[in-house]
Amino acid sequence: MLREEELVRHIEQALKSLGNYFSSPDELRDTANRVARVWIEMTDGSRQSAPKLKWFPTKFEGLLIKGPIEGYFLCPHHLLPVVIKVFIGLVPNGYVLGISKITRTILWACKRLALQEDITQLIADRLWDVPESYKPVGLIVRVIGDHFCEKIRGVKRQSPTITTQVRGFIREEFLTMFYKHIKEWA
Repeated sequence: MLREEELVRHIEQALKSLGNYFSSPDELRDTANRVARVWIEMTDGSRQSAPKLKWFPTKFEGLLIKGPIEGYFLCPHHLLPVVIKVFIGLVPNGYVLGISKITRTILWACKRLALQEDITQLIADRLWDVPESYKPVGLIVRVIGDHFCEKIRGVKRQSPTITTQVRGFIREEFLTMFYKHIKEWA
């Protein structure tokens, strides 16, 4: 159950605890409300149903590559953003998933407090766990993340964090094409 007013009060108290709340009242006016709205927006995927998937008949037997699709979510340890690029590779089995549904699925998966590994798993599960007649021959999900909890605190450096999920069967030449595409776009 979402309690926005309570969230705003807690954010105001946190700002006061930092000693910054009254030092520049004009700059911080409505800050607690704005932060609450951002947190609610960035986590509402966990309160929403997954987007419906739409499949279309196809004779295409090659590799469909979609990406990079940019997304972002909040790290559950520091509440700092993780900005990601997602690449999807699908080998259809008589049906192909509507490409806008891939993007909608990624954006839905990102709207939560999560680890990058869990976002990758959630996207793969959603695109793979479909009726058998629509299930692709193979699926690969690659997520490249830029973690602000690493970039602006702690080690204060950034190197990409890469997670991958593979389902089904993907021929070697398709994997080569997929990784070449990522190298060109990442």
